[in-house]
Formats: sequence, structure tokens, C-alpha cells
Amino acid sequence: MDGTDLGWFWLFVAITACVYSYWNFANYSALKSGDPGVGDLVGVLWATWAVLWLLFCLVGALVKARLTRLTGGVVRGTGNLFGLVPALTLVNIPSVVSSALAIVIAIVSVATFIVFFVLTKPKWSVTEGGATGPIASPTAYAPASPA
Repeated sequence: MDGTDLGWFWLFVAITACVYSYWNFANYSALKSGDPGVGDLVGVLWATWAVLWLLFCLVGALVKARLTRLTGGVVRGTGNLFGLVPALTLVNIPSVVSSALAIVIAIVSVATFIVFFVLTKPKWSVTEGGATGPIASPTAYAPASPA
């Protein structure tokens, strides 16, 4: 298997993350914590993860090899920010959680994406590296041919 199915699964995960993000922003009754800042913060986190999973889908399912550097950069840039900081904040310092913190994290998320987009300069053409025709599927998991 070449991982294409996993790429399509990431599309499903990205869509699901969008739903969770919306529910948090809308203060869906099952997710209410009493503090609207928590819903905003978690909504921003889900939206950011939705973008990451959409990038994974583009690279995996649609074999957009031109986006691998962008995807890697965005993962590297947001991984610590959106894994460690909110977890420590929500668990250890819940009084800091506010809508303002959610806005700051959202701005940093968008800025991170823009910075890595500019740095990696993904190509949107059909060809890559001067080759003609479609980009070949990854072969990391292809069975070895007999010698």
C-alpha cells in the first residue's frame, strides 16, 4: 500500500476537526465549561489541526509532493505551540485562558502558515522539477522487485 488510503482518512479527520472547532466556538451545550475563553481556545486548536490534517491529505491522498516541505514546516512550527502551550495552560493555569489568548494563538497560527508558505514556495504546476506528466506516487511501501 502506498499510503493513499491514509491520506483520505486524514481528509475525514480534517472535516471532523472543523465540526469540533465550530462546536467549541458556538459553545455547544455538551462542551460548555462555564468559561467562553476555553471554548474559543479549543476551537482555535481544532481549526489549526484541521489545516494540518488537510495538508496531510493533500500530500498523502492526492500525492501533492510539492507540498511536503510546506506541510513539514507547518507541523514543525505549530507542533510545540499547539501541543504543549495549550495543554499546560488548560491544565495548570486555567485562569490565563481567555478569548484574547485564543486570538493570539490564532494570529500565530496564521502567521506560521504564511511564513512557511513563503519560505517553501510550493509549486502549483502539474510538473515538478522540469519533469513532464503527473508526479509519481510514493514508492516507500511498494514491494521490492525481484532481482
